[in-house]
Amino acid sequence: MSAALFIIYYLSSLIFDLFLIQATYLDTHWIFRMLFLVASSYAASMLFFLSLMTASLRKEAHGSYKRLNSIMAKSSIEKNSSSLKAIPIGLKFKMMSLIERMAQKEITVWCLDLFPLNSYEFYLFVAAVASNYFLLIGFIK
Repeated sequence: MSAALFIIYYLSSLIFDLFLIQATYLDTHWIFRMLFLVASSYAASMLFFLSLMTASLRKEAHGSYKRLNSIMAKSSIEKNSSSLKAIPIGLKFKMMSLIERMAQKEITVWCLDLFPLNSYEFYLFVAAVASNYFLLIGFIK
């Protein structure tokens, strides 16, 4: 999956730039221009939703980290309290193991083990596509 995402992520930036160049700068029939414009907007929306889903996956996967830490802290402080019963030792070890796993590597979809696909990486991707577009325009003219 990560290799497929790597190919899609980097190949789509080139295709997206070429479609935009085709739609805006080259002298073609207006039907072809509209076709390339629609194709580039479709590709951009698919990349946007893919990145949005992976960013929300990261948020949801790490969302319970604070809650688990607070449960562990409350259970160790309030051992004799009637509002919170003591957590069995086996369950505490499982929770501690889960907390350690969540604190280490980022839980999300990775792009060929290079970087996690989150909202910041998507921002960098959009900036790279825009700069490549202007570089290609300068190269063509």
